Amino acid sequence: MSRPIDPAPARPTPVSTGPCVRCRRPTTRYGTGASPLCAACRQARAEWLARP
Repeated sequence: MSRPIDPAPARPTPVSTGPCVRCRRPTTRYGTGASPLCAACRQARAEWLARP
């Protein structure tokens, strides 16, 4: 008699928040609408990119 194969252990899901990669403030890092930058750093980056 053969034994059934055990399924792979479930991996824990990543926490949706984490530190901003620029200033280390908590921000949503994973999922819909997520970004590695917080709102303040995203705004600063957008302004920097819009410079002539």
